[in-house]
This record gives sequence, structure tokens and C-alpha cells, in this order.
Amino acid sequence: MSHCYGGSAENKRDNASKKNYTCPMHPEIVRDREGMCPECGMQLVPGNKQNIEEPENIYTCPMHPEIVRDREGMCPECGMQLVPGKKKRDQSDLDKHSGHSKNIFKNKFIVSLILSIPIVFYSDILEKLFNYTAPAFPGSAFMPFVLAS
Repeated sequence: MSHCYGGSAENKRDNASKKNYTCPMHPEIVRDREGMCPECGMQLVPGNKQNIEEPENIYTCPMHPEIVRDREGMCPECGMQLVPGKKKRDQSDLDKHSGHSKNIFKNKFIVSLILSIPIVFYSDILEKLFNYTAPAFPGSAFMPFVLAS
């Protein structure tokens, strides 16, 4: 009985030969499947992650973090001096909606619904459409404004 905690040699070979796709214009963009570059929209081309050389230093604009260069210089958008930044990591494993939960959205919906019902009852639209008059109390004219803010 053989135990390989690090994985078999075949799995390691498969991972090493696994194709990665990169943008010809933005080599820092690396994905594990075909698609379009999120920066420029070009088609990603096959290339191994090992063949893609990452710059040793990365410089970015403090006001425009999307501006990334491999050497010092000026930001093309605002003219500020580029500052040393962190290397970009592969974001193919990140999900836009990670950490979101249906319960959070459901709770926000219920709170919004509970607050919107009195706003509708004390608004003028029910009175005009259905000839309905909400019970009056001191300050009831301000009820829609208070609950809506």
C-alpha cells in the first residue's frame, strides 16, 4: 500500500504541463482557461506560467492603481511619480461574489420592505388613487420623509 502525500508523479507532471493563458499585451494576466483579457479585451493565448517572466519590481500610481509598470516613471493619466507596489497575483481563483450570502440579501430586503410599507401608506399616491386617508397624528405629514431617509 503506497501513500503519496505530495501527490503522484503523474499528477505533478499533469500540473506542470497544464496550459495557462495570458494576454500578449498584459503578461501579468494569467488564466487557466481561454477567454478575453479583462484589461484590453484581447483573446488570451496559450503559455505556461513558468515561461511568463514576472518583473522584479512593480511600480504603480497612487491615484490610479490600474496603472502598473515594470520601471519607475510618471503616470500617463495624472503625471504623478509611480511608486513601488506589490506584485499582482493571479486572480483567476477569486470570485466576485465570494463572502456574499443569500441570508444577507434576504435580511436587507425584509428591512427595506418593512420600512417601505408605511412610506406608501402615508404618501399622497394612495389618497389620489384609492381615496384612502391614513390615520393622522401629529407629525404624520413628515412620516414619508423620516422613513425614507
